[in-house]
Amino acid sequence: MWAFFNKIKDKNDSVEAAAIDGQKNQSGAVVKKIQKLFVRGPSHTEDGQLLIQDLSNREFQRENLNGFSFSKATLTGANFYYAQLENTILSKTDLTDTNFEQAKICGAVLHDAITVNTCFKSADLSASRFFNNDLKSANLEGADLKAAELLNCDLSNLNLTTTNLDKVVATCIQANGSKFDGATLNQARIKNSGLRRSSMFSVIGRECDFEKSRMNDIDCQQAEFSDTSFIKSDIRSGRFNKSTFLKCDFTDAIGVEADFTRARLYRSNFTKANLRGAKFIGAKLDGVDFTGADLVGADFTDADLDKAILSPEQLKTIKINSTLSQREVESSL
Repeated sequence: MWAFFNKIKDKNDSVEAAAIDGQKNQSGAVVKKIQKLFVRGPSHTEDGQLLIQDLSNREFQRENLNGFSFSKATLTGANFYYAQLENTILSKTDLTDTNFEQAKICGAVLHDAITVNTCFKSADLSASRFFNNDLKSANLEGADLKAAELLNCDLSNLNLTTTNLDKVVATCIQANGSKFDGATLNQARIKNSGLRRSSMFSVIGRECDFEKSRMNDIDCQQAEFSDTSFIKSDIRSGRFNKSTFLKCDFTDAIGVEADFTRARLYRSNFTKANLRGAKFIGAKLDGVDFTGADLVGADFTDADLDKAILSPEQLKTIKINSTLSQREVESSL
């Protein structure tokens, strides 16, 4: 595991070094502009290192600072409202109480940055890189995190409502108790992560990957997922009421007492899943494969089982009073 993180860190360090090399070729006009903004004199040495480390409470509102390195600087309380910060280096930077509302920070490197009470509200963080960040107190509401990388980050109890998480790559993150309501998750990869007690009410996700993620007690009602993997995920006591799942894979998932009441599932796979005590009351189960699944005590009352794949042994262990006719049940037994 540590070898994996070291590999990612080396990648981020190389990106940072490349950005600093690029700074050496900045035009004289841009350098003079930065010098004026910093007031105290030259902003960078010839090798691209920031000279002025303490930039607390400075005003950079609407300024163009694309490509610059603030690595290891103190930006506590600084205001970057609506600023241009594409491909900037903010690694190991103190961003406590820093304001990036509506700023364009796409492609930025923020690994090991301090983000206490940092405001990224409605900011463009697409393709940005976070590594080993504690984001619990940051504001990411409405932010654009499309294709961003988040590795070993803590996003617990965050408000991520309406956030764009399309194509995000999030590995080994903690987002327990966070709100993803109304977010888009198309092609998002959130693997081996903690999503306990989080809320994904009415989210839309296509071709997502939640493999081995811990999603127990999640509130995922009225959501829409297609071609999504929940393989070996833990969805115990999760609430999936009135949600739609098209060609989703729950193979080997732990779904004890999960609630799929009135959900619509089409050609989805629950092979070898543990669904003891799960609820599929009034659910539509068109082409759903329960081969080898543990369904002891599961409730399929009023569920549409006409095209579901269930063995005679499984039918004996579930509660059933469904649109599947009694004659068909008896004949299958």
